[in-house]
Amino acid sequence: LTLETSDFVQVWKEQRLAVPVGVLCQFLIMPLSALIVGRTLLLNNASGAADPALQSALYVGLCLVGSAPGGTASNLVSLIAKASVALSVILTSCSTFLAVIVTPLLVKLLVQSNVQVSGWALCVATARVVLLPVMFGMLIQSKLPRVANFASRFTPFLSVLLVSIICGGVVAQTAPLIANSGQIVARVLLSVLSLHTIGFG
Repeated sequence: LTLETSDFVQVWKEQRLAVPVGVLCQFLIMPLSALIVGRTLLLNNASGAADPALQSALYVGLCLVGSAPGGTASNLVSLIAKASVALSVILTSCSTFLAVIVTPLLVKLLVQSNVQVSGWALCVATARVVLLPVMFGMLIQSKLPRVANFASRFTPFLSVLLVSIICGGVVAQTAPLIANSGQIVARVLLSVLSLHTIGFG
């Protein structure tokens, strides 16, 4: 709702170098951070996990998160932070399409394990979750600017609420595993918070 075609043209003219640099940072900083944080907090023998297989699975999961492309939440954070949303959308799209090849390679390097990633599913998800909503919002902005300006006052809060509900739902599905995992829960939370804090930094 806040984007116009001129925003993307401006990125192309003024921030063209930011796209490859941003994608490179996505696939270097986050995976390396996941490797360091995971080895320090999840594979540590003092982690309190009764099952070494659980520790290993959590480590693989953290490395997968670190090796995954940027998501729509980054676009939302860019909007709230008054950063370049157009640049964020471009970075999200580029990193998602590249993830078809890059994410499995990174996970293989980090944990010596193969992870299957469906390229078609990623492309469809990107179109549905990133590209179509952006195009729809831009269409409203161009045809009904007053409606777009009015709605854009409320959509950031509603988006944060929706993302929170989605994340809460995912966590709720794993509640039994978390409840029976003892002290490892604190280390998982610390690991996830550390990874994302480094990423935001």
